[in-house]
Amino acid sequence: MKKFNVVFFGTPDFSVPALELLNNHPHINLKYVVSMPDRPAGRGQKLQSPPVIEYAKSNKLTFFRLRI
Repeated sequence: MKKFNVVFFGTPDFSVPALELLNNHPHINLKYVVSMPDRPAGRGQKLQSPPVIEYAKSNKLTFFRLRI
Protein backbone atom coordinates (compact mmCIF):
# COMPACT_ATOMS: atom_id res chain seq x y z
CA MET A 1 0.00 0.00 0.00
CA LYS A 2 1.17 3.52 -0.79
CA LYS A 3 2.27 5.74 2.12
CA PHE A 4 0.83 9.24 2.46
CA ASN A 5 3.34 12.08 2.78
CA VAL A 6 2.24 14.31 5.66
CA VAL A 7 3.37 17.68 7.03
CA PHE A 8 2.24 18.28 10.62
CA PHE A 9 1.46 21.79 11.91
CA GLY A 10 1.08 22.19 15.68
CA THR A 11 2.56 23.82 18.78
CA PRO A 12 0.83 23.13 22.14
CA ASP A 13 1.22 20.05 24.31
CA PHE A 14 -2.19 18.65 23.32
CA SER A 15 -0.87 18.33 19.71
CA VAL A 16 1.81 15.81 20.71
CA PRO A 17 -0.49 12.73 20.90
CA ALA A 18 -1.75 13.39 17.35
CA LEU A 19 1.82 13.83 16.13
CA GLU A 20 2.85 10.60 17.86
CA LEU A 21 -0.06 8.74 16.26
CA LEU A 22 0.94 9.96 12.79
CA ASN A 23 4.61 9.18 13.42
CA ASN A 24 3.82 5.58 14.38
CA HIS A 25 1.18 4.91 11.71
CA PRO A 26 2.33 2.34 9.10
CA HIS A 27 0.69 4.15 6.15
CA ILE A 28 1.98 7.65 6.98
CA ASN A 29 5.34 9.10 5.94
CA LEU A 30 5.80 12.10 8.24
CA LYS A 31 7.93 14.46 6.14
CA TYR A 32 8.08 17.60 8.31
CA VAL A 33 6.88 19.10 11.57
CA VAL A 34 6.13 22.85 11.65
CA SER A 35 5.67 24.80 14.86
CA MET A 36 6.01 28.23 16.44
CA PRO A 37 9.45 29.55 17.50
CA ASP A 38 10.96 29.17 20.97
CA ARG A 39 9.50 31.52 23.58
CA PRO A 40 10.59 32.75 27.01
CA ALA A 41 9.08 30.68 29.83
CA GLY A 42 9.33 30.37 33.59
CA ARG A 43 10.72 32.75 36.16
CA GLY A 44 14.07 33.04 34.43
CA GLN A 45 12.37 33.71 31.08
CA LYS A 46 14.71 31.24 29.36
CA LEU A 47 13.87 30.26 25.79
CA GLN A 48 11.90 27.02 25.64
CA SER A 49 10.94 25.00 22.58
CA PRO A 50 7.26 24.08 22.09
CA PRO A 51 6.29 20.51 23.08
CA VAL A 52 5.85 19.51 19.43
CA ILE A 53 9.44 20.53 18.62
CA GLU A 54 10.72 18.64 21.67
CA TYR A 55 8.94 15.51 20.40
CA ALA A 56 10.37 16.04 16.90
CA LYS A 57 13.90 16.41 18.29
CA SER A 58 13.64 13.30 20.45
CA ASN A 59 12.30 11.24 17.51
CA LYS A 60 14.74 12.62 14.91
CA LEU A 61 12.03 14.20 12.76
CA THR A 62 12.75 17.10 10.43
CA PHE A 63 11.19 20.27 11.84
CA PHE A 64 10.83 23.95 11.05
CA ARG A 65 9.97 26.92 13.24
CA LEU A 66 7.74 29.64 11.79
CA ARG A 67 9.12 33.17 11.83
CA ILE A 68 6.84 35.87 13.10
